[in-house]
Amino acid sequence: MTKYFFLSLLLISLLSNCNDEKKDFNPPLLIDNDKIEKKLSELKIIKDYEVGIEKSKLKKKPIILIFTAYGSVISRELENEVILGNDSIFNILKNNYINVWLYVDDKSTDNKWSDLQVNKFKSGYQSEIFVLDTNGNKLSNGMGYSKSKKGLLPLLLDNKDIYLNYNATNQKK
Repeated sequence: MTKYFFLSLLLISLLSNCNDEKKDFNPPLLIDNDKIEKKLSELKIIKDYEVGIEKSKLKKKPIILIFTAYGSVISRELENEVILGNDSIFNILKNNYINVWLYVDDKSTDNKWSDLQVNKFKSGYQSEIFVLDTNGNKLSNGMGYSKSKKGLLPLLLDNKDIYLNYNATNQKK
C-alpha cells in the first residue's frame, strides 16, 4: 500500500512541474542530431572488419576499430563527446584513419563481432577502441570510454606522420 502512495506522490509531483506547452525531450548533446548524422557520414564508417582491413591496405592508412553497440548509452557518449564533439579527434579520424565500427548487437551479424572482440582482442565490453595496422594487428591496447576522454588524442598522435601533419595544419592557423 505504501508503495502505491509513494508512486502517487511521485506522479503528482511530476505532473505539477509540467506546464501546458508541448516540450520535446532532447538528451543533452554537444552537437545537434543533424550535425551528428552529417559528421558520422564524413567519417565513412565501415561496419565490417574484413572490408576495413582491405580498405586500410588499399589506402595505406591505419585502422581505428571501435567495438560499439546500438543499445549502449556509453557508446553514444563516446561518439558524441569524444569523437564528434572534439574537432581535433574528429579531423584526425576523418583524414588519417580507416574507421571501422563493429556493432556487437547487430542482429544481422549474429555474434560475429562479439566473437571477434572476445577471441582476437580479448575484450568484451563496449565501447572499446583499438588502433590497428593495415593487417589488423593491434598497435594499441584497448581503450574504453573513460580513458578515451583523455587519452585518445595522444594515442592518435603517436603515429609520427599524423602528428607532423597535425602540427603543420595547426601552426598555419
